[in-house]
Order: sequence, then structure tokens, then C-alpha cells
Amino acid sequence: MNDVLCQRTSPVHDEIAHLEPRWGHVSNMLAALSFGEQSVELAQAASLGLADASCLLRVVVKGPEAADWLQARGIGVPAGSYGVAWLPGGGQVVRTGREEIFVEDGPEGSIVPGLEQGLRSLHGGGPYEVVRQDACFFLSGARAGLVLAQTCGVDMREPGERLVLSRVAGVSAGIRFRQDLRVPLFQLWTDPSGGPYLWETLHEIVTDLNGAPVGLCCFWPELC
Repeated sequence: MNDVLCQRTSPVHDEIAHLEPRWGHVSNMLAALSFGEQSVELAQAASLGLADASCLLRVVVKGPEAADWLQARGIGVPAGSYGVAWLPGGGQVVRTGREEIFVEDGPEGSIVPGLEQGLRSLHGGGPYEVVRQDACFFLSGARAGLVLAQTCGVDMREPGERLVLSRVAGVSAGIRFRQDLRVPLFQLWTDPSGGPYLWETLHEIVTDLNGAPVGLCCFWPELC
């Protein structure tokens, strides 16, 4: 493991480091790829797992011309607020407002850096970039809903794919249910300042329910 190669740090790096994962570099961030033997860990993720996905690159494109600007670059934009469109490699586009569109790459994606470069070249004309450095977690498996039932202010027993804004364990968060990866999961985003508390709270509940931390290889085996 070479920390020098990584220019970004997960908001919950210290909380995860003492669990001694196998690390890897994902988008210039040290990311926990696994915590043990892969078949055992995959079974854990399918039952109840908690993973740190803060390494994924993300950006918000904002302004009256944001949707047109993205569509001109071949990126589909949902028509309605909180709707979702997919990107290659496990990325996604979420319309978080009439003039605000959230874009997140998969672990090996290069779409967000290209968008950032294009936005910076506009020199103040047209849409603009809002940097996102969220703490982002995957709460995975058939029993993930039990965790949200204890912590979330919104009933997620019959989740759709749209983004939901709520509080989770008292922390403001965005939540989405995803079935496009190897294991069904809820993805949570929150401000990096609240990330350590939310991770520790979820980790405690997950452990009490016989769940465990899992690595990103459970969702993207190509990382391993």
C-alpha cells in the first residue's frame, strides 16, 4: 500500500483502517477492496454488508443550461426531479433539481473528469461545476432494509430507483436503491463532516444484525 500515490482520502478512512482491509487505489483514493476470502465476503454482502464507496468521482452540473450541456455530450438526463439515468461502468446521473444535475462515475469511469475539464473551460459562461466530496456508503443485501427501518425517517420497504432525501441516524443523506450491481444495495451520500458518525452508527447496527463490512470487490469484481 502506497499512500503517496493517492491524492484523496475517504472521510471514513480512519474508521476503516483499524479493520485492516485489503486496500486498492480507486480514482486516486485508497479504497477498501475486501476484508477476507471473496466467496465468503460476497455471501455476506448478499445478506447484510456495509461498504465505503466514497472513492467514486462525482460532480454537480448547475445552471439553466445544465441539461442541454450534458445532453450535447451524449449524457442522458432524467426529465423529472430525483429521477435516474445510467452511465457505463456503474455510473449514474440524478436530477437533483430543475437546474441541478448530479453525475457520479463508476470505479473505473472517466466521465466526471471530462465534465470537470469542459466546465472549467467555459470561463464563467453557461453551466458551472459544484464539487462533491461526499461520504458515500453501500448498505447491501437482503436484510439492508432492517438497518434503514431503525435509522431512516422514510419508509424504504418498497424502494424505487429515485433519489430519496431523508435523515439517517440523525444525519441528512441522499438514499437510492440500486439493483444494477452484483448485489442489490442502498447507496447513501452525506456531507463528509457527518461521514464518520454515520459510518460508526451503521457499522454498530449492521454488526448487531450479524452483518459486517465488505469491500468494493463484492460489487465490482473487476477491481480484484
